[in-house]
Amino acid sequence: MKKNTVKWLYEQLPDLVNKGVISSDAADRIRDYYGPETQEEKKNYMTIFGVIGIILVGLGIILIMAHNWEQLNRFSRMGIAVAMLIAAQISAVAVWCFKRNKRSWKEGAAVFWMLMVGASMALVSQTYHLSDDTGAFLLAWMLLSLPILYLLQSTIVAASYLIGIGGWVANGSVPIIGKHLIWLLFGAVLPYCRQLLLAEQSVNAATIVTWIFTLSFYFSFADAFNHQIGYLGLLLFAALFAITYLLGALAQEKRALGWYRALLTIGAVGTVGISFILTFRDVWSGFGAGGLRTGESWLVTLLLLAVAYLGYLVVRGKPSGSIAYIAAPFVAGVGYVLQVYDTGGLISAVLMNLFLLSFSMYMIRKGVRKGELSTMNMGMLLLGALIIARFLDINFSFVVRGIVFLALGISFLAVNWMAARRKAGANDADK
Repeated sequence: MKKNTVKWLYEQLPDLVNKGVISSDAADRIRDYYGPETQEEKKNYMTIFGVIGIILVGLGIILIMAHNWEQLNRFSRMGIAVAMLIAAQISAVAVWCFKRNKRSWKEGAAVFWMLMVGASMALVSQTYHLSDDTGAFLLAWMLLSLPILYLLQSTIVAASYLIGIGGWVANGSVPIIGKHLIWLLFGAVLPYCRQLLLAEQSVNAATIVTWIFTLSFYFSFADAFNHQIGYLGLLLFAALFAITYLLGALAQEKRALGWYRALLTIGAVGTVGISFILTFRDVWSGFGAGGLRTGESWLVTLLLLAVAYLGYLVVRGKPSGSIAYIAAPFVAGVGYVLQVYDTGGLISAVLMNLFLLSFSMYMIRKGVRKGELSTMNMGMLLLGALIIARFLDINFSFVVRGIVFLALGISFLAVNWMAARRKAGANDADK
């Protein structure tokens, strides 16, 4: 049973016993059957502190050797580099043979092995004055770390691998065609990510990998396609963020583990952020400076079709929650069409302002109706940001701006106070 389900069940047991639905002995047998609720949390703490300890040990070894490094000859340096690799491999074999089922041991051995691979490469490169190309070093290090990832099933190695290949693309020394090797590198880690997302015992690990994978994907996408992204760049990323949100909504609908929250958060923040940027008239008027690049329109078209398809799947199961995120890239697309006829961008900026205004009002209404303070506050923050941006965008006096900010603050506090009273009244009524 999933961790969240067990937690919910344990919360219901006292009430079920008080109402006579089950006996106290039955409740104890249920707790014995599913085990302590904090067991996984303790394992996670052991893994985290174990990995931190291994990293400190590895760094300590490197620093101690660096102290007398200049006094060593080449043969001694090569011997140290080889010894480091052998020690890391022996520790990995020992863990595999005797502690295979202990996640903290596997993570520690995997991280130590990965560190020693990178350190050995750096020592050999420095000793024989090999290429000083940081991008090539990162690429080789990450490729050599892939077997470690699959042999020891390490979440931290997977996260480090994703960050490393993102750094390889960002290094800037890679040819334009070579940058698209990033998709093969992403594909190499997908089997492990899929296995992790489907494993009920790895909720926190799956969430961490989802965050890093998604952020690395966006970072790498922007760098790999920087020569194809121009005039439609913001529309392209609006569609990508909408796709991310909708994938999270589909995973949530299918009752996946908590990793879907990473997709929902990144997609929601990105969609709202792009829409907010497009509320400024200066942004629209600046689009005329850059022309449409080769393949850009086809890429945007494919992404918008993907948004439409995923939106259909989401709306079919849960109609109201995701409409704004589905609509955002299409509203921005209409703004791009209008900007062709109004190069100043006034009409397009007004359109995006109206869209975000309606979105913020919807969030406030939803939060008040369902008693969700977080949703209501997000709507209030979005509305406040929109109003503040327009007052800073237009030449108003400091007095007028001060009055508006004061009114926004009072409104914010008043709505929260009313919602909190309403929620407290509802809780008292339930009791």
